[in-house]
Order: sequence, then C-alpha cells, then structure tokens
Amino acid sequence: MIYSAIFKVIEKISPFLIVTPTVESFGNCAEEMQHALIRALNEGKKAIFIFPLDMFFFCRFSKNSLGVNQSLTDINSNFLYKTNAFFIYPLRLLMSIEYCIYRLYNKFTKNKRIATNPRYGINEIYNIGNESIYSTEILRTKFWDLALVDDIGVHLDGIVNRRALQGKRDLGMPDDAWFVCVHVRDSGYYGSSEGIQKQTRNSDILNYCKAFKTITQNGGWVVRIGDSNMKKIPDLDHVIDYAHSKEKSNLLDVYLIQECAFYIGTPSGPLTVANLFRRPILLTNMYEHFIDYPMRSGDLGIMKKFFSKSRRRNLSLTEQLTIQDKSDQLIYTSDDILLIENDENEIDDLVSEFINGSNAKQTNLQKDWEKARVNSGFRYYDKLCNNNSISLAQVYRFSSRIISYKGNLSNNFVASNL
Repeated sequence: MIYSAIFKVIEKISPFLIVTPTVESFGNCAEEMQHALIRALNEGKKAIFIFPLDMFFFCRFSKNSLGVNQSLTDINSNFLYKTNAFFIYPLRLLMSIEYCIYRLYNKFTKNKRIATNPRYGINEIYNIGNESIYSTEILRTKFWDLALVDDIGVHLDGIVNRRALQGKRDLGMPDDAWFVCVHVRDSGYYGSSEGIQKQTRNSDILNYCKAFKTITQNGGWVVRIGDSNMKKIPDLDHVIDYAHSKEKSNLLDVYLIQECAFYIGTPSGPLTVANLFRRPILLTNMYEHFIDYPMRSGDLGIMKKFFSKSRRRNLSLTEQLTIQDKSDQLIYTSDDILLIENDENEIDDLVSEFINGSNAKQTNLQKDWEKARVNSGFRYYDKLCNNNSISLAQVYRFSSRIISYKGNLSNNFVASNL
C-alpha cells in the first residue's frame, strides 16, 4: 500500500505516531484516539491522526456518509501534533483515493479479502514490544495503563469553547449551571436492522426519569444527548432533551460531554468520548464483565439482571463468573440468559450513591468482586488465545481494560447481588 509506505517513512524519520482512527463509529474513533495518545505519551512521541475523506458513492467511509465529527477530530493534547492543512490534506487524499480503488476492485471482482477502510497504526497501538504471544504476565508488566488518560489532557481549545458556550446558553442553561449528560442507547438510530447482539445494548430512557429528579433536586440540570430518532422524554424542570433540540450540533455534542459534572450512560459510543475527556461516569445497564466497565477511580456502574431460564431466577454476580469460567463465549450470549434492564429505583440509587459521595472509598465487598472479576477476565482471554479466535492485537486491546479500569460496581448493587 502506497500510503502506508509513506506513513512508515514519516514515522521512521520523525518523533510521530501516525494513526487512522475509524470513522465508522463515534465511540470507536474516540477510543482509538485516546489509546494512540496514551501510547504516544509512553514513547515520548506525538500522535498524528489522519482521517479519510468522504468522496462519492461507494467511496464514503464514515457511517451513513455523515462524516466524522469534526469537533472530535479538533481536540487538543500535549501529545497530539496539530498539522496544518497543506501537510495533512495530500496524505488524506492519497489514502482516500487508494481505498476507493480497493473498493472498486472488490465491487467488480466480488473479492472481500481486501480491506475497504484505512486502519493504519491501529494494531501497532496494542502490539507492545512486538510480542508474538499473549500472556497475563506480559499484560501486567509491559502494557501501558489506560487510566493514563488523565495525563494526556484532552480538551477543546479556547475559541471553540467560547463558541460552544453560546450554544449552552441557547439551550436555556445559565453560564454557572452544573449539568449531567445522559445517553441511553435505544433502537431509534438503527431500527430493526441491527442484530440481536447490538440490541442487547438498548435500554428505556423513561427508567431514568426518577434519577433526573434527584439530580435537579440537588441543584443540577440534565442534558439528554443522542439523536432525533430516540424516544422523547417527558417535560421536566431543568431537563433538556437535547437529542431533539434545534440547537443540536457536532460542536455542542462534544462540548457538552467535555463540560458535564458527570456522565450517565449505557455501553455505547458517547461513553468513550466521556472517558476521553476524563468525566466521572455512572454506567448503567451493563451486560459485560470485562470490556465496557467503569474506567476511572470513583466511576460506578450497575449491571443488567442475568435471568437464567433453566433456573428460573436471576443469577448472582458470583454465579455469573462461575458460568463464564466454563465457557469460551461471553455469558450474555447464552441461550439460557435473558437480560433484564435496570429499573428506575436501581438507577436512582446509583445516582444518589454518587451524589452523596459514597463512591470515594472501595468497600471490602467491592474489592472481593473486583478481584474475582479480574481473575475471571484473565482466564477468558487465555481461552480466546488458545482457540485462535481473535487477533493478538485485539486480545491486548480488550484485556488491557481488565488491569487498567479502576472503577467499581456500586456498593449497594454489589451488596444486593454478590
């Protein structure tokens, strides 16, 4: 590939780490940018992000041809090299044309073996020391800590912030108001076209209204983010359904997440943007034990209930890990498991625990759960590697979260479900 040869030369003669984050997903794009910046920090380099251009017909690379969120690509960090357009545009154009040719070739030859989206530098982010095997020892001793997101200092620049502040005013919030961003994934964006596994990530926004009232009673505002296909929420004081607002914009999408006092979400794309900007996070309706998990110390989460059809009851957290250890598939994919959403009381209890400051210190029960979860995660990824069912880079990408994520399930949730 011509473009990759040029990128390799640039990396060889300069202190740069070149990466092409995916433009197919808002969340994956933010995650890969975050991880590239952490890798650059560890190697004393600066990252350069190069995004393909949406061109024409089948040569549009972003999801639904909507383009990558420009405000996300305009972030700043001490470990990011902000290139000028005269340098970067020719590289973007070359890469885009090359992949248009690959797509054209695939289209007329029915060949599916050639990649159709640029992914330069992604595997290299996770291939630490060019390891050829996976082991928990390598993961523990050589892999960089994803919690170093605190040290990369991602932010929007001052001019952009001032422009976005007017957008906040237009939503009706005072300049000094503190607010919470809420994103609850539902079926509105994809409709019936998405598969069962993605539907697992959906939840009902109406179950969050009780928690909204708790936030506003404590002096805060609630800003529900998302897209206009989502279910609307009832009119509530100091609650803004920004997803359906005429003020919605790419800039305000990112700015609101950057500025929120804390973020309430489900396992979905905007969660990784909140992680990128180091926002305190309350993660609800979780369905995985190892991947989408509260990231930073003080972050809290609660899981969906795992109802066993054969046992006719909800499984405890301990039982979930016991079953997981006997399988090389994630437990939520089992035909025996029915996932049940968090109800309004569970979500409100999580928010109250956070607002009251009960997340400041890890309890003994939380410590016991985290130890069991981490050990189960190591065993799971060992099995994946032994079965050769996933690439080495992807194993390190996902398993790194096991040792890096410092958050917890909420104390009350663990006490009730362990």
